[in-house]
Amino acid sequence: MNVMNMSKVNQSGRSTTLLSLIIKFENGVEKLLSLGAVIGIVSLCFVVMLQIFGRLFLDTPPVWTEELARYLFIGTVSISVGIAYKRGELVSVELLYNVLSKRNAHIFTAAVSVIIFTFGWILYPSAMQFMQIGEFQTSPTMFFPMNYVFASTVVILLNLMLFSALSFLKSILSILNSGDA
Repeated sequence: MNVMNMSKVNQSGRSTTLLSLIIKFENGVEKLLSLGAVIGIVSLCFVVMLQIFGRLFLDTPPVWTEELARYLFIGTVSISVGIAYKRGELVSVELLYNVLSKRNAHIFTAAVSVIIFTFGWILYPSAMQFMQIGEFQTSPTMFFPMNYVFASTVVILLNLMLFSALSFLKSILSILNSGDA
């Protein structure tokens, strides 16, 4: 169920082959990322349960569980942000969107998509630099390079850029396909 009322955008009169290909691609990427998110959440739950067990029943609980739980949470969020954008579950101005005509709703969605993509494009080089800083650092208890953790900023931006580009294409194609909108 979408939080934002996307019915005006998702219900175009005529669908082209290109539009349906974009939707299939988007749904495929969403399923793949959803699988990664489920694996991340299940892993996070397992690590937290291990952490609780260790604190309750072991003389010296494993110290790495707290750190791994944080990294799993960060990774799961970075994988899931694109899905949240696609489903309209991020912060939005729903009141404005709901009063727009179907055509203006598509235009509004396209404009928001361009802004989000541009924002990601501008931040991408800094995110890459941030990730590269992690090559010289290791995690305190697990001793692996922190660039894997810092890569989450890159993954977030790439997810947002991909799904905003797909949203832009769908909006533009919907505008072009609906002569009556």
